[in-house]
Amino acid sequence: MEGSLLVGKTRYTRYSIAYHLVWIPKYRRRVLVGEVQAETKRLIAECCERQGLTLLAVETDEDHIHVFVSAPPRFSPAMIANLLKGYTSRYLREKFLRLKKVCGKEHLWTQSYYVGTAGGSLLRPSNAIFSKIKASSLFWNGSLSSHPLERGGTSRSLC
Repeated sequence: MEGSLLVGKTRYTRYSIAYHLVWIPKYRRRVLVGEVQAETKRLIAECCERQGLTLLAVETDEDHIHVFVSAPPRFSPAMIANLLKGYTSRYLREKFLRLKKVCGKEHLWTQSYYVGTAGGSLLRPSNAIFSKIKASSLFWNGSLSSHPLERGGTSRSLC
């Protein structure tokens, strides 16, 4: 399930690629608690395993998810986000019917997401940045308007 960033290999390539993905539920609902939170983490790990991705870390708060994942070069960051968001949305809405009422019938997650590349030192749990991400304070300070994706900002506005 969760691992460290190693050099991966395919038939013709050697790679060391890691992405940090963050996304939120529709309307910024605080639905990622209790069983939903545990099932979300399980589904992300299951999807990564099925698709051949390496899950490095996954953390959730009530209203957003941080995922660190390593992927072969054939996977674009957009494809990884769509795979993880689509897989979790489908199965969470099937298992927890109340999510359809709270977040809408068609989609659990917003269309937007943050993606950044992550290096080896960032992924060490002793790293202060990793600790901040784990505490969920690096990207959001609690208000919807403070999130760069909601303001139309870029990843540069996060630092």
